[in-house]
Parts: sequence; C-alpha cells; structure tokens
Amino acid sequence: MRPSLQALMKKIKGKTVFIIGGGPSAQDVDFDLLQDELVICINDAYRDFPNAAMIYWVDDNWVAKNYDILNLHKCKLRFTSKVAHHISYAKKPDPQTLCGGFVLKRTGDSGFDPAPDCLMGNNSGVQVLNLVVNMKPKNVILIGYDMKRVGKKSHYHNQKRPYVGDNIYSGQFAPSLGALAKGMKASGSRVNVINANPDSAVKCFNFGVYTDFLKH
Repeated sequence: MRPSLQALMKKIKGKTVFIIGGGPSAQDVDFDLLQDELVICINDAYRDFPNAAMIYWVDDNWVAKNYDILNLHKCKLRFTSKVAHHISYAKKPDPQTLCGGFVLKRTGDSGFDPAPDCLMGNNSGVQVLNLVVNMKPKNVILIGYDMKRVGKKSHYHNQKRPYVGDNIYSGQFAPSLGALAKGMKASGSRVNVINANPDSAVKCFNFGVYTDFLKH
C-alpha cells in the first residue's frame, strides 16, 4: 500500500471518523465538539478544522482559489482523484498534485471500489466515503451530506461554490451515494456509516445523532 494510504489507515483504522461535507445542515452542528475528533474535511470545511486528519477535494479550480490558505494548513494527508488512465504509478509510486494532494484513481461514477488506491463516485462526498471505508474505520459519521438545497442555500459556509441545481442532486449525486452503499454491502464491508441529518435526501445509510459518537 502507498505510504500516504498507510499513514491514513494507521490514523483511522478501527476508529470513529467524522466527514464534514458542505451541506447546509452542517451549520446545525457544534464544530467545537469535533475539534478533538478524527475529522475529514471536504473542500472548504478545512477552514473550520485546523486539526483535520485529512482534506479531500476534486476540483482543481477550487485548489487554485484556495492555494495560499490551503498551503498554510498543517494537515499533510490530502487526497484528490483523477480518472484512472491519467495516472501511472510505475514512474512515481505515490504521486501528488497541487497543494500536496495525493492522487487516487477514479474508476467510475457509480459503485464501490474496494481497492485502497481507487474509488468511485461522481462527486467529492461519494469519493471520499469510498476512500475512508477502504481504510477500515469502525464508524463513519456523515455531516453536511444533504444532497439538496435548503431554501436558496447549497452550502453551510459563505465561500463561493459552483451552482448545483436540484436535478443534479436528485438525479446524479444522491444516486451515486446509493450505488456506493449497495457496493459496500455487496463487498461485505462492516463499516458503520451514519448520516447525521435526518432530513437528508440520502436515505441509503442509517440516521443517527453525531454527539452519540463523540469520544467524551
């Protein structure tokens, strides 16, 4: 296994992990309670977690806009994905891109890839969950995984993000998470995935209260 993935697995295997997505429901979560937990940040969530265990992104344009601030963040475990045929591990066994992001192979838009250095999904929330599940944590708590707009808001923060229409959430993003859940079950995964937002459009995982999984 690649050094970056070995480091990630050592950090989270057998433990409870909180993944912070960008959905509006994340504003109802007390981030102060999560500062000492194992937190994985998607995109702009890194701004709220100086002690994040990992940062994940897909969009190179987002990296370019966040380049200076992201480089100041002390988290060194950063991952992104590219379609599989763009990557050759023969020349560089643990390739990195902008802001030190370790590059993983994206092998499809729908399903679950059990290979540690591969993942599936058509958005960052699905892809990072595939990656984290492969690192064998005990529990994964999803925060801000709404997969829908709440009023006019698509994100909990005020950072500028590309507009995502309701049809994209319902027709592409949420189904991709559903396909991931089915693939996990078919693979025999025992990772317990909990969605902390009972009003989420994502119905493929059990719902739960995030405070029930805090260390203290």
